[in-house]
Parts: sequence; C-alpha cells; structure tokens
Amino acid sequence: MMEEKDIKQIKFYFVATNEVQLKQLQDLGVKNVLVSFLYLKKNKISLDLLRKFESVFLDSGGYTLQKNQSIKIDVKDYLNFINNNKDLFDSAFTLDPKEFNGEENTRNLKILTDNSKISIVPVWHDRDNLSQLREFCEKFSIVGFDSKRVNLLKEIKPKAKIHVLGCSNTELLKKFQFYSCDFSRWCNGGRYGHIYIFRDGRFHKAHYKKDFYKIKLKFEGNLKNLGFSLEDLKSDSLRDSINIKTLLKAESWLNCYYNCNSFSKNQETNRTGPKTEIGKKISSLNSVKTFEHIQPQNLQFLIENSSDEGLKIACKQALESLKYVNETQKRELKNYYIRVKLRNYLLSKGMNVNDAIMDDTFDKLDIKTIGVLEKLKDINRDDKKKES
Repeated sequence: MMEEKDIKQIKFYFVATNEVQLKQLQDLGVKNVLVSFLYLKKNKISLDLLRKFESVFLDSGGYTLQKNQSIKIDVKDYLNFINNNKDLFDSAFTLDPKEFNGEENTRNLKILTDNSKISIVPVWHDRDNLSQLREFCEKFSIVGFDSKRVNLLKEIKPKAKIHVLGCSNTELLKKFQFYSCDFSRWCNGGRYGHIYIFRDGRFHKAHYKKDFYKIKLKFEGNLKNLGFSLEDLKSDSLRDSINIKTLLKAESWLNCYYNCNSFSKNQETNRTGPKTEIGKKISSLNSVKTFEHIQPQNLQFLIENSSDEGLKIACKQALESLKYVNETQKRELKNYYIRVKLRNYLLSKGMNVNDAIMDDTFDKLDIKTIGVLEKLKDINRDDKKKES
C-alpha cells in the first residue's frame, strides 16, 4: 500500500537574478527558487527576500563564467558566503568555471565538499566521462545533470537524486521522474515576448505578437483558466506571470502523473485474488496512454473509497490539475476548427485574413455557438444564388 513516504514529487526551481523577479515569484505562490552567488553580489539582492521561500538552491554562477571568462569568482569567497548563510540554502552547486570537469573544477569541488556546512551538488556536464557520473552518484545525495544526455540514466540507475539543468521536455520529465529541475525561461515573456502554455501534457510556446492569431484561436481558453486575457499579453510583467503560472500547473500535473501511475503499477504487482472495483479503476488509470485522459470520476472514486491516504493526496492534486479538461475545452477545440474553416473561406475569396481577424465583424461572430456554421451556410447559399 502506498504510504506518505512513497509519494513522488518533482520540484520546479525558478531562476531569479534580481529582487523584482523574486517578489513576482513570491506573489504568485512559487515555493522553490534558484539564485546565483554571482547575481546576489552583482545586483545587491536582499537575503531577507530568500527567507520567504520554502526551498532555495544556491548556484555559483559557473554557467555565466563559462560564457564569459573575464568574470572571476574565488572559490574561498564562495565557500565563506555559503557557510555564513547556511540557514538560507538547502544545497549549493559546485563552482565549475569550465565546461567540463577538468583540474580546476575538480579542485573546487573538493574544497567545497570538505569545508561546506551544507550539502554540495556536483554537476556532470555532457562532455564528461561516464565513470565520473557513476562516482558522483555514489558519493553525493544530489547530482546536477545536463539534460542533453539524460538517456544515460537508464544505464547508470543512480541512487542519488537528480537535479536536471534547464529541462522543459515533458516527455523526459515524465519518463525519468527527476528530483528537481530549474527554469530560467519563465522570464522570456518580458524579455523576448514568448509565453508558454501547458496543455495535453506538454508545453506550447508562442510569441505574443507574431503568434497572436494562434494564441487567440488555440489558447485563449487556457489563458482564462490561468486568470489572464488576451489584453494582458501586451504587458511584459504579465507575460512573465503567465509563464510562472504555467510552470506551476505543469509541476502539479507531473506530480499527479507520477503518483497515479506509480500507485496503479504497485497495486497490480502486489494484488492477490480477484480484482476489486478499486483495482479495476486503478487499472483504468494505468491503461491510458497519456495522463490527461484520466477521467475525473475515476479519481473521485479513489478519493472516496481508498483507505490509502497517500493515494488520496495524489488524486486530489490530480483533480485540481485536470480542471481544464472539461466541456469548455472541448467547445474551444470545436470553435478552433470553426475558425479555421472561416479563415480558409476568407482566403479563398482573396480577403486579407489578418485584417478580417482584427475586424469588428469577425470578433462579433458568435464563435461559441453553432452561429458561425450558420453564417458559413448563409455565405455559401448566397454564392450559389449568384452563380445561378
């Protein structure tokens, strides 16, 4: 039977480089952040802001050093900062100014692990050898891992917890069930105009100007579910907020995916005797190809009938994350195809589609009812009369 300790959970760490970002993350309910020693010093970030988060990872700034060799960080300064603020951070990444673990990186790791008052996280780069990865996984409780060669984990089968660096590939996240991962792309909304929408178990990326038509047709309903409108896309800060809420939704979704699938597999393995009704429901959860197709009524059945508190927690989280799978979304999908049909008709008549989309007439069409189809029928009927 599933117990509280068996609940699988991935943590999303949001990368922040200044106080404005930290305050925005806090306001939107983010619990885990990753901050860089380099930017804490450079941007004079108040450490009191970090105390408001449940978990804080400290990065050395090694990635920035790899890209700009003119910047220098002394390993002793980094070590002193860690020990002087040990109550603030759960773990700290090693100082790795080189893109692979050569002599300097190895020396820094030894200095930090021998003298730090908190756990140090080594980072295995994609250019490092496999034996070093095995060594890291044996000696350390958490290992930072480059997502480019994540399939090596099948061969290693590490005992250590894996923190994957900058991974937004949900197929990998579903497959390997990492301990944690970090994201810096959430601030691409304000910086580059990109927003991310999490739907159908994966991320969808769009530019608020270049892909406005796509967003309006496909993702307007998802924006509303997150508490935003198309008008909010004009704001740099609100685009970042959209990305933050999207990542929080994805984090919840993945945790539900892990626990429902894990429980169903364990239940089938440990089952003796004929299947019970609960067993059948659990099997139905495991038989679907993708987690987003789990029926809410099955989750509710397990909440009401299972004596396993861990499973109940997972199913309640699942119900929360699956709210978007409802009749509204089905109507939105239908309306999308209606819009495409209308768009193709306009193109066939030689009309400027972009102008037509922004035209008041198009916006006033009742796209949420059969009215659009009726409109198309009227247009076709008029065309036939003219031809005759």
